[in-house]
Amino acid sequence: MLRLLLIILFLSVPLVPTADGQDKGFSRCSEHEVKILLLSLFDLTVVDLRPIETINDIVRRGAALLEARERSYALLPLCAEAIAMQRSIIMIKGDTVGQAALRMAGVPDGANPYSLRFPNLLDIEETLSLDLLSGERSEDIENADRRLPACSASDMAALDALATGFEAAYDKASETGKHVLWIIAVNQILTWRIENMSTLPDCLEAIELGFWLSKAATDAAVEFALFHADVGPEANPYSATVKSARDLLSSWRDQLQLTAAEREGAIVLPLGPASQLPACGIEKIEQAYRVLQNDVLNLTLRVSNPDGPDDLAQFAAEHMALRNGFLADAPYCAELFESLWLTRQTLGDYIAWSSLLTLGYLPNRNPFNDQVVEKVRQLKTRIRETKEFLVSAEAGEGTAPPARDLPSCRDGEVTYMIGYAMPAFDNLMDAIFDKSDDFDVLEVIAKSFIFRDQLWLNLPRCRQALAVGITMRQIIGDLMTSISLNIAGVDSEANPYIAEHRRDRDLLADLRLKLLKTTDSAAVPGAKTYYTTANPYANIRACASTDCAIVATAQNGEALSVVDDSGEWYEIRLDDGGTGFIAGFLTSKTAPGS
Repeated sequence: MLRLLLIILFLSVPLVPTADGQDKGFSRCSEHEVKILLLSLFDLTVVDLRPIETINDIVRRGAALLEARERSYALLPLCAEAIAMQRSIIMIKGDTVGQAALRMAGVPDGANPYSLRFPNLLDIEETLSLDLLSGERSEDIENADRRLPACSASDMAALDALATGFEAAYDKASETGKHVLWIIAVNQILTWRIENMSTLPDCLEAIELGFWLSKAATDAAVEFALFHADVGPEANPYSATVKSARDLLSSWRDQLQLTAAEREGAIVLPLGPASQLPACGIEKIEQAYRVLQNDVLNLTLRVSNPDGPDDLAQFAAEHMALRNGFLADAPYCAELFESLWLTRQTLGDYIAWSSLLTLGYLPNRNPFNDQVVEKVRQLKTRIRETKEFLVSAEAGEGTAPPARDLPSCRDGEVTYMIGYAMPAFDNLMDAIFDKSDDFDVLEVIAKSFIFRDQLWLNLPRCRQALAVGITMRQIIGDLMTSISLNIAGVDSEANPYIAEHRRDRDLLADLRLKLLKTTDSAAVPGAKTYYTTANPYANIRACASTDCAIVATAQNGEALSVVDDSGEWYEIRLDDGGTGFIAGFLTSKTAPGS
């Protein structure tokens, strides 16, 4: 009796809701998405009418619920009610099993942590369902226009802390159960879940982590409840799901280490370390050093003293000669990449800065001044480091590793370009060509600086991304320089950036199409082409289950090379030659919109 009283006192804590919707950051589900959600949850509403008479019956019921859960949650709509309800149903269904297991083990409701904390589990589920079916949805956002808020740097830190926090909470509760009492371990896990799940931020990367944490914490509590009822790990269906969830949490942390916090509407899963550029050959480094030291720095000095539109036109022509000559042939390799990126950017900025200088824009009023000063400083530093490298190389073997072909982009790197870099570029282009009365050229110039700085920091160093990213940066730079020349009175016929802009826009259109086509079914004998219908993306996993690690993502409309479509999960061939699996209902033999 004393032991039971101690347990009751230990469990007597203030009650809090089982789950916080945390949906204010996500847009409301459309009518179509509500229908998908209801169909997805249908399996979990089918009640097993067989009587519960033994603990084995509860184990059977739990295993059936786990199986139905994985079928139902392959991919639900990414909208507010769906996200909140999915997390809540995961918890509620697990809690009913844990509560029943402890009751079957003889624990009275007054000492049952589930009964104490959540006395009205079925009422909570009914309330969620009523909320889903209520409300006017006539002004819902269209699926194709849905933009999910990306996590900030602080959000990402919070997510990482939650993932590691669960690991610590589970280990501590497991030790408590082994050495003290499993019912106390159940309470410790439920306490962690209540205190932490409501703190999940409302942003894109938190969605999947939220589902995994909901499963992991709920299943861990049920696992311990069944342990209390003398169900060992071999017969306990929740032991396997907890282990799988913990493995996935570890994988999640690794996958998102390289995520850019500034992007919008895309989840980025870098697969392994970032692609690395190959080393430059010693001859290329020597050639680059001579051009940078002589031609590039010499041009920046002369551009600093313009004498009207004719001088500006001449400087622009020399810039274009450098760009279409040496810079066009220069390799994308490790030792030179930053120097050549800075060169392209600095020369364009200098022409623009000089153009505004002729109009009387003093340095402190010239929007390009800070960029010119900082980029020239960086470029001179890189030139000095290149010279030091050459001296060291000559003193040694006199050679550098030979240049190799650029690495092909992996799925996470392609997704970054599609989900963040391209939309950011398109938004900036819209701002540049804005015809409204409140158009502010200085504001647009400032936005261009932000775009290219972020592009430099986050641009994947792989073949397809570099081709697209460098072309986008060049288009933006040419537009800013062209605008400045036009303001300074340079005739359009003498402005070489206009023709370059048109050529690069056509080039970019072709490069974007190639980037979007991330699979080639013709390269896989017997493969069939399917298209992703999920919006905005679907997860591709390492095996045919949502418990398996995510190895790639497929954007809406993306072509997939399917090598086996005989089951509910389709086996597909990835770009890198590997294998992945996608839920079949997320694909179609016809492209969306066709």
